[in-house]
Amino acid sequence: MSVADVVWIPDPVIASGLADLAGFAVVEDDRFCDIASQVRAIISRRTPITAEMMDAAPNLQVIAAHGVGTDYIDVEAATHRGIWVTNTPGMNADSVAELALAYIVLALRHVPRSARDALPGRVPMGKTLAESTVALLGAGSIGQRLARSLRLLGCRNVVFAYPEETDTPRVHRLRRTSAILGAGVLPLRHACASCDVLSVHLPLTPQTKGLIDASVLRAMKPGAAVVNTARGGVLDEDALADALETGSISEAVLDCTVVEPLPPEHRLRRLSGVLVTPHIAAQTSASLREVMGSCAKAVVAVCRYGETPLHPVNTLPPIST
Repeated sequence: MSVADVVWIPDPVIASGLADLAGFAVVEDDRFCDIASQVRAIISRRTPITAEMMDAAPNLQVIAAHGVGTDYIDVEAATHRGIWVTNTPGMNADSVAELALAYIVLALRHVPRSARDALPGRVPMGKTLAESTVALLGAGSIGQRLARSLRLLGCRNVVFAYPEETDTPRVHRLRRTSAILGAGVLPLRHACASCDVLSVHLPLTPQTKGLIDASVLRAMKPGAAVVNTARGGVLDEDALADALETGSISEAVLDCTVVEPLPPEHRLRRLSGVLVTPHIAAQTSASLREVMGSCAKAVVAVCRYGETPLHPVNTLPPIST
């Protein structure tokens, strides 16, 4: 294998996407230690990419995140080593927004609790979208698509929530976006106090880690629900379990958890108002094809043509030509 040809893909990807890497030697297993010195590019969905791995791969030029989140990649270490990190913003937005919409409806109709109890009269009366307030934490491509879908389905009260410490320019941008979408804007705790469902759509960063903590959950309207199709670490799982056990939160529908899959012995597994799925929001053939195609283009741009990739997460000095 030539150094210039090796692309390591440690996680399962859609097979059709590999056609875009014609001419590269693609290695799809966990043999990184054996091939590290030959690796020029990595495409990772969830496998952690550490500084130590980068040091073991002196010819590594680009790490392409198969999705939007890059919390499993040491971006700072990559930047210091002159390695591009890219992601695929917006390319799985339709798939994730669709599942989030479905989970919001499940929460409003108390499906997680009904599936466990399975007896008439033991489950609270459900609500339609039209009579509900849905708060969205995150106004990126997924949050915006979800807001449009909610409005089209008759949800008149869609609110974008923002952390109280968010700077004023960002709040102004959020107000402009929400006005276009026919949605409202409220500080997070105010939104929690009025919403029937809080749906999370934020990346996991040092600023968002544990953002939905006990104080936020205590601020929520009694009997409200939480939906998370973003990243598990944004939500304090112990605080969520406490809120469910005390009955202040009615339902939680989670497509992501801090540890995936969620261990069988975890507290949340024992609670009747909880539904957990194994991070499937982006798992559609259309989404995976588009995401893999974008990752392949990043690899080709950097490794074959020496160009700056289309969706860089970090900033490197300009490539000289």
